[in-house]
Amino acid sequence: MFTSLVFLVNLKWEGTGRYGLCQPWMVFIAFLIGLAIGVHLLSLLTIPALAFVIYFKKFKVSLKGILLTFSHGNCKHWPW
Repeated sequence: MFTSLVFLVNLKWEGTGRYGLCQPWMVFIAFLIGLAIGVHLLSLLTIPALAFVIYFKKFKVSLKGILLTFSHGNCKHWPW
């Protein structure tokens, strides 16, 4: 349930256009991921999806950008 909720809030964040309204959604996403990690690690799979949503919203699409987003959004590069 947490995984789908994190992804739903991720899409809700993407739908808000103005920068000032986006900040609370990002904090809420981080909070939900933190709660979900206590229950199950499946919500970590939403982090690469979040990275791609941010990439497609903010940058021009290119192969190099997609590969960089995949490598930075991939959980295996994170310190934990």
